[in-house]
Amino acid sequence: MENLRLDEAIKVAKCLRDDFREDFEWHRLRDSSFAEVHSPLFDQPELFSAYYVLKDYLGDKTAKDVEPIDITFDNWGLYGIIENQNTLLTDDSNPPEPMDACAILLCSLIKLRKRGYNDGDDYRPRPSYSGMRLALVSLLYQLDRYGFCPSVAPEEFEALTLAVSDGNLPERYPEEWKEGEANEDPVVTDPVVRTVSLLLRKMVKKKDDTYHVNITEREFRLALNRTPGCICTSYNGEISIIRRTPRSDWRYSFPGHGDTRTIKLEPLREVLSGIWLDERDPEYFPLITGATPLYMLIEQFEEVLRRIED
Repeated sequence: MENLRLDEAIKVAKCLRDDFREDFEWHRLRDSSFAEVHSPLFDQPELFSAYYVLKDYLGDKTAKDVEPIDITFDNWGLYGIIENQNTLLTDDSNPPEPMDACAILLCSLIKLRKRGYNDGDDYRPRPSYSGMRLALVSLLYQLDRYGFCPSVAPEEFEALTLAVSDGNLPERYPEEWKEGEANEDPVVTDPVVRTVSLLLRKMVKKKDDTYHVNITEREFRLALNRTPGCICTSYNGEISIIRRTPRSDWRYSFPGHGDTRTIKLEPLREVLSGIWLDERDPEYFPLITGATPLYMLIEQFEEVLRRIED
C-alpha cells in the first residue's frame, strides 16, 4: 500500500512546474505517513497533490484568455482532517463505503476553511486557507481514486459545496436531508455527512472502458523530447514538433492553450499521425495518457473553480 501511494505522489510531482515540484516533494517527505492509511482514503500526499496541481493550473501564466489566480495554502489542521476520516473508516473488517469517505473529506475540509484549526492550545481562524476550491478538487480526486467520475454538470457539485459551506442542506435538498436524518449510522453519525453521501451517489457513475486521462501540454512536450529523434518546442502559443528518422523528417505545429491544459485524445491522435507515430510504435502510448487525472478534472471544473470564492 505504501508503494502505491508513493508511486502516485511521484507521478503527480513529475507533472508540476519545477518550483512547485520542489515544494511538493519537501512536504511529501516531511509530512507523509503512507503505511498508516489505506488507499484510496486520503493522507497528506493526496491533499498536497490536489493543492499543488490546483495552484499550478489556476496560476498558469501560459494559459490563453484567462487571468491567473494565485491561491494560498495553510496546512495547519490537515492532520485533523485525515484523523477524522481515518479514525472512522479504517476498520479492515468493514471497508468504508466510498461515498461516506468522500462526504467526510468534503465536509471536513469545508469545516476547516470556515472555522479554523485547533493547534492544541486554542482555536484560530485561518482566513488565508484555500478551502472551498481545495475541498471540491479533493472530492473529485478521491471519487476518481474510488473508480467514480461525475455524471452531472459541474454546477451540481458547486451547488452541493456551497450548500455544505452555507449550512443550508435542508433547504436545498429537503428530501435527501430528511432521509439522511432518519438513517442513523453507528459510524457516520453526522446527518450532514450522511446527506452529502446520499447526494454523491446520485451525482457519479463508475468509470468504464471509455475513461481516459488526457495528457497536459507540459507532459506531452517533455515526453516527446524524451522520444528518440523528436524535438518539441513551444513559442508564442504554438507547439512545434520535428521528428527525424533515417527515411525522412516530419514537422507538425498546432496551437497550444497553456502548459497545464490537456490535449484531448482525438486531436492528439491527429498530431501524432502528422509525425507518423501510431499504435505500432512503442513510444506512442506514453504520449497520449496523462500521469494524473487531477489536471483533467480541474479543467472540466475550471469555470466553477474560478467562480467559487475561498
